[in-house]
Amino acid sequence: MILKVNDHQGRQFNVPRTSAENQRSLLLLLGSRLSSAKQRAEAQGMPAGTLADTEFLVGTIMALPKGEFSEMESLLNVDKLTPNGEQNSVDLKYFSGNMIGYFHVLAGLVRENLQDFFTWLNVDRNDETTV
Repeated sequence: MILKVNDHQGRQFNVPRTSAENQRSLLLLLGSRLSSAKQRAEAQGMPAGTLADTEFLVGTIMALPKGEFSEMESLLNVDKLTPNGEQNSVDLKYFSGNMIGYFHVLAGLVRENLQDFFTWLNVDRNDETTV
């Protein structure tokens, strides 16, 4: 499956969805950070959907240490990132002078690859019943 994500200027980029194994690794890398962010957001009265917001995700991934950021890039298949309508993949140099665009693309890839996690995260845990 090809994921379609946009940068902050509306340019579309395509990349294959990452494997289930990579999705698991991505969730292990980001899941606890996002779960903690949910608790902080709830304490501030922010809506649940805030966590999947591109700007929120950009801020979250900007806070990653460089090694973990590089791991995330690899897990997201950024080496296969192509501008919509083109066949050749692009690298980081393509985004020279447009780093915010690059981070928006990465945030979109995180959101699309972990959709089920964001759905689960937005469920009100108070509504769950325990057996």
